Amino acid sequence: MKKIFVMFSIVLMAVSCSDNDSVSSKGEPTAKIVTVSDLHYFNPDYVDVSNPDYQTYLMMDRKLITESDALLNAFKSEMISRTDIEYIFIPGDITKDGEKTSHQKVATILRDIEASGKKIYVVPGNHDINNGMAMSFSGSTIPVDAVTPDEFSEIYSEFGYSEALYRDTNSLSYMVKLKDNLWLLGLDDCKYNSNQFGEHPHTDGKLSDATMGWIREKLEEAKSKNITVLGMIHHGIVPHFEYQPIMFPEYLTDDFATVSSELADNGLNVIFTGHYHANDIAKTTSINNNEIYDIETGSLVTYPCPYRIVELKKDRTLQVSTKHIENINFDLGNFGSFQDYALNYINTGLQVLVPYMLMQYGATQNQAEFLTPYMVKAFIAHYEGDETADQEDLLLCQQLIQSSNANEQMFGAALFSIWNDPAPADNNILIDLN
Repeated sequence: MKKIFVMFSIVLMAVSCSDNDSVSSKGEPTAKIVTVSDLHYFNPDYVDVSNPDYQTYLMMDRKLITESDALLNAFKSEMISRTDIEYIFIPGDITKDGEKTSHQKVATILRDIEASGKKIYVVPGNHDINNGMAMSFSGSTIPVDAVTPDEFSEIYSEFGYSEALYRDTNSLSYMVKLKDNLWLLGLDDCKYNSNQFGEHPHTDGKLSDATMGWIREKLEEAKSKNITVLGMIHHGIVPHFEYQPIMFPEYLTDDFATVSSELADNGLNVIFTGHYHANDIAKTTSINNNEIYDIETGSLVTYPCPYRIVELKKDRTLQVSTKHIENINFDLGNFGSFQDYALNYINTGLQVLVPYMLMQYGATQNQAEFLTPYMVKAFIAHYEGDETADQEDLLLCQQLIQSSNANEQMFGAALFSIWNDPAPADNNILIDLN
């Protein structure tokens, strides 16, 4: 708590002073990549907005599930129009709840994108495999087929698995050659083998000892051949705010500190992640002084519906920029723009979810009602990236941290840790891999 208060005091005096790290580079790109995450695509044949179960689901969720088909098709149109993009990385949660037909429809859309000259690579997320909550809401609510690990790799065979240089026998992890001097390490840390029918899938993730041994072996080979490796995994491997491991540990892979350190020491400097639905970049340094950047991309179905464009240049710098879906083929009602529609949707959803979350962590109903608007504001800023607190937010954090009530102290520290977004920048940045 003392550490939080000292950090808070520094930030309060400056209000906000951030380095956006946006520097131009003279290097020529050796690869141009798009990363898009957490599509949570739901087969539109399973949607019935009049179904009470579906209405209940939407009320307790912040994702634009009904709009997921329109969003993915809008992304498809943007990618087909971009002749400069070579590769697209998708780090998991491809479907709402692992419905087999949802996966099949996504694969069809991805084939349309690949036909325009791109190569697409995927790894699973916690929603995608052996999901006991795979349901159709069309008419009555009924279970539908989910996919097994083998079915996942078969459906997405042409999106990483069939062309892999190496595949891990203990997971759906693989290594694929993008170019002679550039490989992609797609990692699977999801716990789908423990999922049960009728129950929510495991949210957390873990890389087994056997898979970590396989990773070390492949990274050592790449290093010996002077090959640059980029990584992709669903769960974060570096905390994106100080209280994330305390309040939301399931959004980081188990033993993340050891994992990130081992990956960095074995030559992996950049890994693309998703899962938390925030557009945030975090980095850490191993005990051997090697850096690794966790480039988390927000969800395509959660405001502000981002994707990233990443340019790897010959001088081993990585230019990252952020785009948002601005238009979709969907009835937006009285909203003039899709971004206004999406912002209203997430704000409305979080007003329901946040009080419940706060009370789960011990807040009284009065405390939850008071804190909710401040927490909602912070969460939305975190989803956008490059958060900047105003004076009112910082003063509230100070008051809560100095409170004699232990719960208020915790919530104040958590709130401040979201607002206190350290370098590097989240949306537009130049990363030096040297």
